[in-house]
Amino acid sequence: KYWGKLQLRFRIYVGKVQGLWQHEQVLKKKKETQEQSEDEESRLERLVREGEARLMSGDLDEAENDFIAAISIDHKSTSAYRGLGDTYLAKNEVEEARQTYRFLSRLEPDDDGVLVKLAEIAENQGDLEEAIENYQKAVLVNDSFSPRFYHLAELLLKVEQKDVAKEAIVQAVELEPQNPKYLDLLIETAIICGDKDLTADTLEKLRMVNPDNQKLDGFKDRMLKI
Repeated sequence: KYWGKLQLRFRIYVGKVQGLWQHEQVLKKKKETQEQSEDEESRLERLVREGEARLMSGDLDEAENDFIAAISIDHKSTSAYRGLGDTYLAKNEVEEARQTYRFLSRLEPDDDGVLVKLAEIAENQGDLEEAIENYQKAVLVNDSFSPRFYHLAELLLKVEQKDVAKEAIVQAVELEPQNPKYLDLLIETAIICGDKDLTADTLEKLRMVNPDNQKLDGFKDRMLKI
């Protein structure tokens, strides 16, 4: 009877030891995984940092290698894709840059800077429709940059979307109400749209901001013909 009790206690003890050993193994594996993850994160940050430095110094091939190595660690690293896109653009590898920025815009749809770069690439390649689409997306994400609205209005006029162009340049003027260049384009657009009231109102604003503007009399004559 006594021997049986000893055997029972021993089995309980062995069970506890086995349980503790298994627990330790789980903790050890978890720790190793965390350490490996931390090592990869540190390496990723280093590669992106070095890639950015090499891009700035003009060492473009090495910068490209750094960013690609960073992406191999994390396939969703936005900083690595952004650096790679900028590197391709600096190397004048436009199509590679476009594809990289497109993928980045899917990862970060609210990155207005990437959308502007896509718009600029499309415009340089003569694809005004795509350029307009990306500029429109950019101003929807961030409506605080007046030059984007101004340039968007210019592009829209080129593709004869005059009413939408008017709305774009109105936004630019609201952000910078005393910018003579913006007022000039707003008058031009208002005349094209046949909006006499807007033309007259903006013409008066331009007269107050820039009374020596040589276009004032010409704008007035055109306004009277609306």
